[in-house]
Amino acid sequence: MDKLQQAREAISRIDGEMADLFVRRMEAAAQVAEYKKERGLPIFDGAREQEVLEKGSARVSDPVLREHYVRFLQNNMDVSKAYQRQLLEGMRVAYSGSEETEIREFWTEQEEQVPNAGFETFSNAESTKYYSFFDPASADPALRTKWWGSGNKGSTTVGSSFAITMPDNTTCSEGEHSLLMASAYVVIKFAAGNIFSGEYYKTIGTSGGVIRLGRPFTARPRSLVLKLKYKGGIITDKTFGGKPESDPVKVGDRDRGSVWVALGTWDYRKYGGSPESPVEINTTDRSTFFDPASPDVIAYGRFIAEKDIDEWTRVEIPLDYVSTSRKPTHIIISAASSMLGDYFTGSADSKMWIDDIQLVY
Repeated sequence: MDKLQQAREAISRIDGEMADLFVRRMEAAAQVAEYKKERGLPIFDGAREQEVLEKGSARVSDPVLREHYVRFLQNNMDVSKAYQRQLLEGMRVAYSGSEETEIREFWTEQEEQVPNAGFETFSNAESTKYYSFFDPASADPALRTKWWGSGNKGSTTVGSSFAITMPDNTTCSEGEHSLLMASAYVVIKFAAGNIFSGEYYKTIGTSGGVIRLGRPFTARPRSLVLKLKYKGGIITDKTFGGKPESDPVKVGDRDRGSVWVALGTWDYRKYGGSPESPVEINTTDRSTFFDPASPDVIAYGRFIAEKDIDEWTRVEIPLDYVSTSRKPTHIIISAASSMLGDYFTGSADSKMWIDDIQLVY
């Protein structure tokens, strides 16, 4: 027997042992589901998941294997949550006095994910000056049309060297590429590296640009999870263009990156966009800036990178629902290496990498 065959047989034996352990783990998960059902507790417990990941990480000494083991644990917990949800929400029994009705099975709403969540697909379909994150020649129909937009169309007006959003094959959490957002000073104005669900609509001379946010989406996830790295620079006089009244940021402060997600029922006729991407933002008109307190927002969550994050880090952004009865029509996901990019404020040295986006249900 050669070494390959021996290794494969060893893997098969371990798989058999893991199958038994998997069944035992899911039986325990069923007990957890029953406990939570009796007490009205949610399936997702972020603090508990973080505790499991931290303890699990300490069990593996090899740093390379440790990273994969943590991912393995996270996958286990995701499967466990899906199973618990199936147990709690997939069946219902109705009672009328002492009479019990027939058990009927039904499907819960589809757990939608976003396309090109690892940013492995890109092309020069829109311009030779920059990359767009879709490919008309892709074998996958979901990757042939644009879902993600960026400010590249505006920043590269003066040349391809000013692209602010690009694939990066030098570092990634999954696959072969991550997405790099690199803020820059573009001739006369600061531009934040960014990515968003939607499209860049037009440039307004040298004053700013118009983007349209949102993509059709009807599911109700609990949170958004992604892998992230961040390097923040210092804001200078040249890269300070303004700020919200509530933000004390000033020249000399460290820049901050951000990732936010929103679900809503935005009507393009009200918000100026298109049926696909209904929320129009004009960076020369602050009255159009996104408002998470808008009555058309159903859920919102945000992460702010206030310090450097040197290693790939799992970030979970819980969605805070203002209504659980309304169903969204669109989702907005937006990330920027400079949080105040809409105000033309940030640092030309700021960079953010993201990878492996997932919606958790």
